[in-house]
Amino acid sequence: MRVIRTDTGEFWPTISEAATKMNVSIGRLSKARAADLSEVAGIPIRFEETNSNWNALEVQDLETGIVYPSATKCAWALDVTMSTVYHAMMHGCRVKGHRIVYTDAERRKRCPPIKDRRLKMVLCVETGKVYESLTAAAKEMKVSSSCMSNHIRNGSKIKGLTFRFVD
Repeated sequence: MRVIRTDTGEFWPTISEAATKMNVSIGRLSKARAADLSEVAGIPIRFEETNSNWNALEVQDLETGIVYPSATKCAWALDVTMSTVYHAMMHGCRVKGHRIVYTDAERRKRCPPIKDRRLKMVLCVETGKVYESLTAAAKEMKVSSSCMSNHIRNGSKIKGLTFRFVD
């Protein structure tokens, strides 16, 4: 990443060096980069990518079909941390409903398959009503999903009713 002062043409190879020379904090300059600002502390600047990470591997969002040049770029696009994206790929989870995988076939083989969303049906023992999911039952009872889950596991009642998962 190179920082260029557009009024003088002066440039610095890193944000750290630019911050020192421009008398601003590294954080302020980093935030300016993230917000795509063209001025910091009254100094006109622009950021320029100078090299790419040769170790970066392309990843693909299977929900949208978008291919990102790296997990980092994918994380930025989904507004999550990079570790969240890596965790999802390595454990077959989703990120905000998106399934992220490596585009490289060899790397993809080492990752587990994407876990299907399993919706467990829930039965109200007293009324006999069957709900499509724990969330649906929780919404109708006006409690949180975690509350409903805890009561089902413990066998306790919610508002006088007992719930269990349908096998």
